[in-house]
Amino acid sequence: MPRIRIMFYAEMLIPWNLAKKVGEKKVKEIASKFHSILLRHKLLEKCLNKLKKMGLVGEWLRELWFYEISEEKSDVANGTTREKEGLNIWYFQWVYTAAPLEVIAMEDKIQKETMTRERVRIDNIDAIIESYITVAEED
Repeated sequence: MPRIRIMFYAEMLIPWNLAKKVGEKKVKEIASKFHSILLRHKLLEKCLNKLKKMGLVGEWLRELWFYEISEEKSDVANGTTREKEGLNIWYFQWVYTAAPLEVIAMEDKIQKETMTRERVRIDNIDAIIESYITVAEED
């Protein structure tokens, strides 16, 4: 079985007009709260439950993921990117494991099926967080 990276990805876009209205300080505040918002709304768990419903993988993936996170063995990256539409606040968390070739072949389907959109309110700002799981074969 090939080695794959299983990644949880979440992002929130703050349109330029809103970012200018609330100011740079407020945007930085929101960005710093982003991870706790993801945890509070249980977006990782929602995405993993959708993956489980696909019948693609069993409990081993959920246990692997939660073991890696609880033991702080997962890799994490986060940041803010300037895009044409506005400021994109993003968060990645990933683990590595072995998986059957069929899992890699379903990369697009996994992302599509696990997509979760959640409306949240952060300091009087309404936003939509999109999150999903991706898989990719590692070289």
